[in-house]
Amino acid sequence: MRAPEVLGVLLVASITGRYGLAGEVAAAGSAGYALVSPLAARLADRFGQGRVLPPLVRVYAASTVGLIGCAELRAPGWALIPCSGLAGAATPQLGSMVRARWSALLGGSPLLQAAFSLESVADEVIFVAGPVLVTLLATEVHPAAGLAVAAATCVAGSLLLAAQRATQPPAGPVDVRRGVRGHLLPARGLVTLAPVGLFFGAMLAAIDLATVDFAQEHGHKPLAGFILGGYALGSAATGQRRRIGKPRQWPGSPRRSRSAPP
Repeated sequence: MRAPEVLGVLLVASITGRYGLAGEVAAAGSAGYALVSPLAARLADRFGQGRVLPPLVRVYAASTVGLIGCAELRAPGWALIPCSGLAGAATPQLGSMVRARWSALLGGSPLLQAAFSLESVADEVIFVAGPVLVTLLATEVHPAAGLAVAAATCVAGSLLLAAQRATQPPAGPVDVRRGVRGHLLPARGLVTLAPVGLFFGAMLAAIDLATVDFAQEHGHKPLAGFILGGYALGSAATGQRRRIGKPRQWPGSPRRSRSAPP
């Protein structure tokens, strides 16, 4: 589960006390992101990040404000869920866009992998520190404070990135490569990876929900952020160990990958 969904859980659960509704709201945000993010990425490639990000950010900000407002007014689920789904659909894909910029600037250079490593380290620091900070805001200041601060930083960062026109990849027609037998899937392996990702995401969402509920049940809800940050710290440590060690070449895998590392 991404940080906005965790904050949605904290917001809805803190105000309504209903973790079932909080899970539904978070699921709507994740579904919106999963369904719309490929289209948003295609539009960014076609028209340029500087043109796509500002309208996307406006929709994200408006839907997030709507979600907070509906939660504060204790609106029914039919009002909360669409707001969350729209906010998830309009969430800017800043990590992918930054990696695309690195690829455009340093493609073919040995510095490209160093840039990807720097980007990954920055992501991992955010994944560790972010849950701690926003959970403290949501539990100690106001239930909406964490989501509001996270949304404000997302909007500010997106607009700053959109303003950097000199570093964005050149826009142009998208080359859609068809896979086997004319299908749009670029590789057969995606048929296997898709359900794996689905169940893995469900497991992560269950862990996040259970962590928040467990911490609240024992009277230590602010510590939920530290626990979630601990999960991210373990992931970061494993990722750094993977980068320090010798990369493993799996049988049948290409020697050089065009995709950016996570």
